[in-house]
Amino acid sequence: MKKRLFCFAIYSIPLALFAQTPALTGLSPQQNAIAVPATAAVSATFSQPMQSGGKIGIHSRQSGQLGGAATTAGNTLTVQPSRKFAPGEVVTVTVPAGLPSTNGTASTTGFVYEFTAAAEDGTGTYAPYYKVTAGETPSVMAVADVDADGDLDLLAGRSSSTTTNSITVALNEGDGAFTRSFTVSTTSSTRGINVADLNQDGSPDMVVTSSEQPYVTALLNDGQGRFGAATPLPITAFTRSTKAADVDGDGDTDLLVITSESFSATSQLVTILKNNGRGGFSTSSSVQMKLAGFSDLDILLADADEDGDIDFLASSGINYRPEFWLNDGRGNFSAGTSFFFSPYSFRLFKAIDVDKDGDLDYLLGTGSAPGTISLFRNNGGGKFAPEQKVAAIDNMQTLDTGDVDGDGDLDFVVSGNNALLVYHNDGTGQFSRGASLPADASGHSVLLADLDQDLDLDIVALQQTIGTAFKLFRNINRSTGPALRVMGTRPAPNGLYVPVQGALQVTFNQPLSQASATRSSVKLLGQRVSQAQVPGTVTDSVLTLRPTVPFSAGEQVSMTVTTAARSSRNAPLLAPLVYQFTAATQPGPGTFTGGTQLDAAGLYGLGARKTYVSAADLNGDGYLDLISDGPNVSFNLGNADFGPTNSLGAGADMTRAEDVDQDGDLDLVSSRTADPAFSVAGYVRVLLNDGKGRFTNGTATYIGREARSIATGDLNGDGYPDAVLIGDFASLSVALNRGDGIFDWMSSVPTSNNITSLALADLDNDGDLDVAAATGNGLNFFLNNGRGQFSAAPNSPQALTKAATRIITADLDNDGDVDLVTIAESVCVYRNNGRGEFTLNASFPITRSGFLAPEGVTTGDVDGDGDLDLLMAGGSTGGRVQLRLNNGQGQFSAATELLLSTASFPMMSGVALADLDKDGDLDMAVADFGFGGVHVRLNQAAAFTLTGFAPRSGPVGTTVTLTGTKLDEVTTILLNGTKVVAFTLVTPTALELTVPAGATTGPITLLAAGGTTSSTQPFTVTSLTANRQAHPGSVSIYPNPVRGAFTITVQNPAADFRTSRAELVDNTGKVLAQLTPVATAHPGTIAFSAPAQVPGLYILRLYTVDGVVTKRLTVH
Repeated sequence: MKKRLFCFAIYSIPLALFAQTPALTGLSPQQNAIAVPATAAVSATFSQPMQSGGKIGIHSRQSGQLGGAATTAGNTLTVQPSRKFAPGEVVTVTVPAGLPSTNGTASTTGFVYEFTAAAEDGTGTYAPYYKVTAGETPSVMAVADVDADGDLDLLAGRSSSTTTNSITVALNEGDGAFTRSFTVSTTSSTRGINVADLNQDGSPDMVVTSSEQPYVTALLNDGQGRFGAATPLPITAFTRSTKAADVDGDGDTDLLVITSESFSATSQLVTILKNNGRGGFSTSSSVQMKLAGFSDLDILLADADEDGDIDFLASSGINYRPEFWLNDGRGNFSAGTSFFFSPYSFRLFKAIDVDKDGDLDYLLGTGSAPGTISLFRNNGGGKFAPEQKVAAIDNMQTLDTGDVDGDGDLDFVVSGNNALLVYHNDGTGQFSRGASLPADASGHSVLLADLDQDLDLDIVALQQTIGTAFKLFRNINRSTGPALRVMGTRPAPNGLYVPVQGALQVTFNQPLSQASATRSSVKLLGQRVSQAQVPGTVTDSVLTLRPTVPFSAGEQVSMTVTTAARSSRNAPLLAPLVYQFTAATQPGPGTFTGGTQLDAAGLYGLGARKTYVSAADLNGDGYLDLISDGPNVSFNLGNADFGPTNSLGAGADMTRAEDVDQDGDLDLVSSRTADPAFSVAGYVRVLLNDGKGRFTNGTATYIGREARSIATGDLNGDGYPDAVLIGDFASLSVALNRGDGIFDWMSSVPTSNNITSLALADLDNDGDLDVAAATGNGLNFFLNNGRGQFSAAPNSPQALTKAATRIITADLDNDGDVDLVTIAESVCVYRNNGRGEFTLNASFPITRSGFLAPEGVTTGDVDGDGDLDLLMAGGSTGGRVQLRLNNGQGQFSAATELLLSTASFPMMSGVALADLDKDGDLDMAVADFGFGGVHVRLNQAAAFTLTGFAPRSGPVGTTVTLTGTKLDEVTTILLNGTKVVAFTLVTPTALELTVPAGATTGPITLLAAGGTTSSTQPFTVTSLTANRQAHPGSVSIYPNPVRGAFTITVQNPAADFRTSRAELVDNTGKVLAQLTPVATAHPGTIAFSAPAQVPGLYILRLYTVDGVVTKRLTVH
């Protein structure tokens, strides 16, 4: 306490009463003290002995009025607070007037002052942030212990709302984990939140400022975090902000409210609302300030003249100068001095003792570019040294001060463009830049507070413009030892053949905390089966999870180890870990013969062309349902029996299934190129699931450009599924999930080439998900910095000779890193060297047919041997897909073609492998772009078999004998896609077919109700022999011409020339009659009878074993 305080006390007391009236002579802790111990007592010493029973008011900004036992010893009155001071918090002490001495007189003057509690154990180094949901579009925040459990909770208010006006309160579990939250209704939107104990009951209440009526309201806390209804306070003008302090020295919290006639008014008022001690307020006085031009006025509360009352500093007074307004001790203010500030106006200010000399210095910051923070050092008596610039950051948003590194002086953190900057004080007011933490371009609100009760100051950040969640940065503590790190996982990253049910483990470098935040720090994201929060168990340094819901066979699962994990000494995890693995499948025959042929007129209806299909359990019944363009959903009724299509809209380019709101069911996230209702280009559409497969519209996120495709995954390590989209083909748009299913568009990453397809995977094995993109002339790779911010990889783009249209990622050679598969004119496999560098490993032809040739490729363990096989579809392969089996080293077998459709113009496009009948192996769903619909085939042996055929070659008309089992079930036969018109069942194990006209070399395919099977070897279609082609006259017919009904005889001297059937065709090619053969007695001849025809020229078409022979025939 400074000498000037003594002078103030002496001169304020009449000399006649000096001996009798007690004067304040000392304080502990001292005024403006910093690093005050958490258990310190508060005392006031007077000039004479004091009576017992006197009270000193102690007010914590974070937890309310602090009671405690008061004792008197001689001249000193002492209060031991009932609770510890929170690290770094500012405490206000009121020594009231009227305290009695032992001689019966009382003190005539009160004294109000502040000090700062110690924050001892910080290093000023911060772990990567983790997020806590802050409700809908939050813009302002505060911290307080609202439920009186000894830890600090988070409060967030909305400057605007699309639903209801409210404040979200996130409750702290004591270790910085916020797993519970609730909302408090307000009467209007929230412009500011002040926390203070308004009714002196020991609980922090709220004062809410709004830009609409009622402008200022009070919400009283019942002591357990339950807030009463908002009570309007007597303010009727447009309100800019509200401050709370004891301005009249009576021990309760009063309010200073900044108002103006309108938002752009240049004359503003500071209205003082005095508290009656019970949280009731009345207007006491007001101070009018003229501004030089429009300025958004704010005020800073501090005892500027150190006379024991709270004054304020106005941010922009006349001539743009910061201006002091001095308190007379009773809450009446008058203009004081001002000082020159070179940027003319400022938006940030703090009053702290930077050099530990006991008086308040001032940090002032401007938000303009270039932004600066200037220090005005107090030399005592309110005289300031020349301005000293200590920091520079553009677009400064907020500033907070505290001892972040535990060295006993006050540092500061400031938010601005794309960063939160930490500045360290050397104890003399000289600042050096420390950590730079990630922030969004629009800036953040920022606060310092000890959220995890480890006696250091953590950082709370909230995006200022549109709001997301709270971002929490843990201060790495001195006493916690080394930072926590992940040493290994089971399964390993990109692991294959992981049991569908069993334990998952994460091993750390040191023993773990048993707190709930650590046990719940690992999040699972399943894209086929929803994985709700799965708490783990801790054994020494190992965290074990046992999911209660089995994975689906072949499902890719994403696992995030979040920074909520803590060591037993409370050390935080330095960086999150995100990785993927694939659930095991049971051995399957890989023949895909079961299932039902579905087309546009069948199960999926609508007749729309399909470009993609995926599978997920949307209604929680344990069976995988199908999702296709639209999005359309067809529910699996069990055993791959699908119900009718449910259309959930139109216009979605791609849809993914993810539990975006963390409620235990799979929602749908779609990309759309435009919103026709609002003429807005490009957005993310969210459909929220009620758990039973019933969907309602969630909040759409507009990205300002066309959104043509979407991939989902945890991009920033917070355990929530985020999204990357193709925007206008020429950029990537990143949208991060707040945790409640609302996505915020964060950034766009420009690309040098048009993107046609993208995939998410950890390309460089650094524990986060990167982007692999197929483009017009190459492969582009974008590496993640772990926070959802992407930059082009050094080896990007990787040139290709042809444009790639699809890209997927998978570990094809079982080496623990992800490889690439692309489609250009061929399906190409690129092998990863483990550092995100790729070389071409294999190429498989797959014919395209021009611009109407979408195609698909996917991977899955079709045969259950522990490696990933390839399933491919291409435009002009007709109604077929190709399967290539992996030998475990990324080498693939020859293609097995599987026929799916015999309809005209089929074109297989998107393909998916999933266990649709729940038998443990992977079945097939294929989107048909040409004919429309989705085709399903089950991975099971055919009910019938084709074991062989003979002969292996021959021309059109050849009789081929097939052998097998249950051939009596066959309904259709195709020879390389050409339908066989004539076939005859000989026995259930044998049938005969005739090679049809137009057939080409290829496999023989049998179709039946139970599925499809094809020969492993092709039948070769030959042509007429050269000799017979050279002598067509060797085949003759007679008579020619003919009249009426007639019999025609075909003669050929070659004994091996056999004619099986004949047709009569007119000159347009129309078949008029199938001619009936008639026996003859002459070798080398065969006769056909024909009905009468009108006179004219006809064609007699003869089908022989060597091909088709045509002869002209005239009818008179």
